[in-house]
Amino acid sequence: MDQATLDRVRQAAERLLYRNRRTLRKNGRDYHFTCPDDVMYQGQWLWDSCFHAMALRWFDPDFAKNELRSLISGQWPDGRIPNMVHLRPFYRRIEHFTGRDTSGITQPPIIADAVWAIYELTGDTAFLEEMFQPLCRYHDWLSVDRDPDGDGLISVYHPWETGIDNSPRWDSIFGVDPKKFKRWKFNIPKTRLIMRFNFLSGYKSASMRRVSLFDVEAIDMNCYYCKNTITLARMAEELRDTDRREKYELRADFTKQNILNKMYDPATGAFYDLEGRDERMLKVLTPFSLLPLYAGIVDEDRAAHLISHLTDSKTFWTEYPVPTVDVRHPAFDPVQYWRGTVWVNTNWLTIQGLRRYGREDLARELSIRTIDMVDRSGFREYYDPLTGQGHGAAHFGWSSLVIDLIETLDR
Repeated sequence: MDQATLDRVRQAAERLLYRNRRTLRKNGRDYHFTCPDDVMYQGQWLWDSCFHAMALRWFDPDFAKNELRSLISGQWPDGRIPNMVHLRPFYRRIEHFTGRDTSGITQPPIIADAVWAIYELTGDTAFLEEMFQPLCRYHDWLSVDRDPDGDGLISVYHPWETGIDNSPRWDSIFGVDPKKFKRWKFNIPKTRLIMRFNFLSGYKSASMRRVSLFDVEAIDMNCYYCKNTITLARMAEELRDTDRREKYELRADFTKQNILNKMYDPATGAFYDLEGRDERMLKVLTPFSLLPLYAGIVDEDRAAHLISHLTDSKTFWTEYPVPTVDVRHPAFDPVQYWRGTVWVNTNWLTIQGLRRYGREDLARELSIRTIDMVDRSGFREYYDPLTGQGHGAAHFGWSSLVIDLIETLDR
């Protein structure tokens, strides 16, 4: 890929992030953030903002910091950081009836990694100190409120908490026929579930678990949690907080061991979600089954098995990788939301994992294919893995992660 193409894509990504920039004044203070799309998604979402910050840090680190400050402003007294902050439209305030301008559920806990990425480029210790206490409170909430069985694996009580709303991973829980899936129809039980939280749980985790039919120790959530807990320990070390460094190192190791012991299926050589109190394994092969690469928690042999899934053209290595479900699965649909489409953030996570295990060749190849896909189809929400055609929101913020891919392409 020539430098002119890389420069063109990067400049377009920067323009997109400026386009989606928002300032909101609340309680006498201005909050600055990037909405995921200027038409479809006008609030602030947790993991979207972390990905935005990963891109922003390369050309506007001050705004990257403000992005995360704005996100942290929605933190609840119990420590949770909600998946949505600055809810303004009437229907969103009703849908998430929390008495706040935030939702009550959370989302992938990748904030520590975003903070650390900014710190690595800027060396801003004051920013690290500013973020450290809220992140400790968030991770402590996850470890207590979202680990009811004490096995170091956090639970989620709604598909939205994973960010992977309509994945075939959840079909058996909701009684969905993979071949007859309808997005509008699946939205009904998900909305009903939020209403149960609104009126029956008070958004207390124990009550949410009691009223929810969705109780999952998700492989992706636990990989994010494990890796970001390790990052939190690194922050503690940088800030000379020995007690918390040791605390988070031990916690991350406990989570790691139970991911390896409980979520790995030797027969297929991949990792899967655990559902319900009996921890039924949901054996649906997706890129999230490979996220222990991103978390850096597998040995070289298991890493090789995971990478072999990725590079198999019969599973994930399509013309434009990586589809969000194994192409052999009966639910695979190249244009259906999270049911076979390609997302730039998923590719970015996969690339980080490949680099951790020394596969720079594959990381570079996947980076180039991802950048080419965005160059051809624009900054779309998701893409067809067979043609690269874009779908969904037309100005999608986290597709700007191509900036990070370009910056790290030959490092």
